[in-house]
Amino acid sequence: MLKFYTQDPAGLLQKFKAKLKAKQGQDSIQTWEQVGENFGHTSERWKGKLAFKANINADATQPNLSFTVGPMAKGTQEERQIIYAYYHGHLLQTFVDHLSGYFTAAQYADTRGK
Repeated sequence: MLKFYTQDPAGLLQKFKAKLKAKQGQDSIQTWEQVGENFGHTSERWKGKLAFKANINADATQPNLSFTVGPMAKGTQEERQIIYAYYHGHLLQTFVDHLSGYFTAAQYADTRGK
């Protein structure tokens, strides 16, 4: 799970979605896409391997936008670990690169229940 702490989690999600819809230019994010209520990676190698579900936590003590793991591709434990790590790392990188002015901190937690 990734959490992005912000006073406006709904606004942060809307900014992310707007950058996904912008097809070109500085305001665009081309490596992620929205598929229904989920978000996935667009590159040929990673597409369809995992989906993130966005959760707006506006009433929390520390308001945040979190992304939890939804459907994940089948594979060996090692393959699934690589997918899990890549998706989390790349989503964090995307938010730092494109949306860093809209959140104050980010947090990762492994919620796979080992």
